[in-house]
Amino acid sequence: MGLYPYHIFTKPFCQKKITKKYGSEAIATTIQVPGTGYVHKGAFVRLAGLAQWTIHHGYDQNGDLPMFWPMTFGVQTEELESLEWPNPGYTIVLGSNLVQTRLPDVHHLIEAKKTGKVVVVDPDFCSTASKADEWVSIKLDTDAALAPTHADLTGSYKVELTDNTTVEAVTVFSLLKEMLTEYSLETVAQITGAPAETIERIAVEAATRTPLHIVYGPSNYQWYHGDLKGRALSLLPVLTGSIGVSGGGISTYAGQYRIRFNVSEWWFPKEGTLNWVPYLHFLNSGGPRYPEKGIKAMIGGWGNPFDQHNMSNALKDRSASGDIEFVATFDFNMTTTCMWSDVVFPATTWYENYELTATILHPYLQLQEPAIAPLFEARTGLALMRGLAKRLNPDWEALLYPDLDDTKASLEIIDLLLKTGGMETRGITLDMVKKGPVRLHSTAPDDRQVPFYEQVHDRVPFPPPSYPAPLPATARFVKTGRIEFYKDEDLFLAEGEQLPVYKPTFEDTEYKEDPDALTKYRLRFVTKNSLYRVHSTHSNNVWLNELQGHKPKIFLNPADAAERNIAANDLVEVYNNRGKTRAWAVIDPGCRQGTLIFEQGWWAKYLQDESYNSLTRAWIKPLHEIYFVPGIGHRRSDAGGSAVLRHG
Repeated sequence: MGLYPYHIFTKPFCQKKITKKYGSEAIATTIQVPGTGYVHKGAFVRLAGLAQWTIHHGYDQNGDLPMFWPMTFGVQTEELESLEWPNPGYTIVLGSNLVQTRLPDVHHLIEAKKTGKVVVVDPDFCSTASKADEWVSIKLDTDAALAPTHADLTGSYKVELTDNTTVEAVTVFSLLKEMLTEYSLETVAQITGAPAETIERIAVEAATRTPLHIVYGPSNYQWYHGDLKGRALSLLPVLTGSIGVSGGGISTYAGQYRIRFNVSEWWFPKEGTLNWVPYLHFLNSGGPRYPEKGIKAMIGGWGNPFDQHNMSNALKDRSASGDIEFVATFDFNMTTTCMWSDVVFPATTWYENYELTATILHPYLQLQEPAIAPLFEARTGLALMRGLAKRLNPDWEALLYPDLDDTKASLEIIDLLLKTGGMETRGITLDMVKKGPVRLHSTAPDDRQVPFYEQVHDRVPFPPPSYPAPLPATARFVKTGRIEFYKDEDLFLAEGEQLPVYKPTFEDTEYKEDPDALTKYRLRFVTKNSLYRVHSTHSNNVWLNELQGHKPKIFLNPADAAERNIAANDLVEVYNNRGKTRAWAVIDPGCRQGTLIFEQGWWAKYLQDESYNSLTRAWIKPLHEIYFVPGIGHRRSDAGGSAVLRHG
């Protein structure tokens, strides 16, 4: 492991050598969770553009952005802020454990029970289900079949074409109703495992107690056909008139990835060019925009892909074989990824630098100020990129405030971001954010963050901007300028997905590759967030690990445990044909039969060097390739897998 930079920079990262041999695009960097910091993560993007490196969007790498958004609405996401949570008449939460993942905000969800009803649909009796008015247990990955409809928007019309011929056209809802004849209540009950009377009652309640808010979580949409589920669930707020109104809509909460204003002036200098490549194209060594001579060097920060990515095994294999020739990591923890790196740059924590943040749940600009000076050899992301630029090219260094120290440069960048951020930051100054959080502007009254307010009330065409992508890049996703539930592109038609249908889990992935997997691996393996860490961060914190008994846990239904002679607290092994991991059994009647749930975030060193992600596999869904724009979702993989359980 190398220490911080300045003696290492004399061999600037082997970058000149790799660039000379393979071209600049053979060096790739990843930008992680930009909502938690526009300055230092922006410095990574800025230098990558100047150096013409390849770049991966962090939530493309993580696979957390749901593809139904660009398909249906033409945006990255448009969630409700947490202050809107008490306002719906009806809230349905699917696959999102807000009590554990959004703990500072969850009191707003509890408030929603006073004015409306909160229903949680989940195979797991999770913390959020325990606080809901009603919990509905369904079979894993069957939500697309559950989504009901209420409306009468049918009819056929004669339409004159540009060549003066006339054709008969029917409404999308007519086609949808025709398709739904295949989904009787009894059929849906059989698919999902939820009682028919429960499905019908919730449908009526959701239609009559508006506005309706759907929370569609990542543990739900992180599947190969997660886009179909999202498209189906989006029908509910649209058909109940719950779009563009306070408290209504559909929200997907995963991390803090969303950029809330225009950051282009800092992130994208006119002198730079970025080659955005989907992360799975990198792992599969091919695809659109993939460098001709491959990717040979990785520069990353604020992440742990050698452990937490669902293809971490592929990263390790390629690094061990020498296919990836150089890995550099910027982090404040000695993660698994750091242990696989040629160079580790000690990073500052959020207590040691200036930063500007604004997240999906909190549409406030907040100035993050250092509580302490950087400790030991730790430096900021800006300092790292400035140090690299100095040794790679003086012209690049000149565009990174070389005459200012790190603190003054950070504040200068924040001032620039505020002045050039567009409508959302209009009139907001550095002096204002120094005094406390300042609410970003919006087109809704009182600067409320109401998704699609302008589109619904002012008849502005869909979509609104999805920063950082330019509006024309995303507007092409909904060519009608409206919400689109019917997709008439050739590939949608070929796949039979022009409407949001239900497709069974694994039929197009696991079982197509290995038909025997259906009988060999009868349990469905999924992960959930722990209350005591942020994904992988703090996995080495002894005090937080003590709260978990220093033991990774696997949750399973009593019937599945009895079939395998497993008792509570037994050490068990979960395996399939890709990998294995070990954990201590928790016998939980709230875990649906046939399902294994692992608390994610544990580093491999706590699992005898077998990452729990070794069991999973990423699959590229061709439809998602059509909708890839940097920063716009690109979901390609099953988040779980089938597995077998035995004593460890």
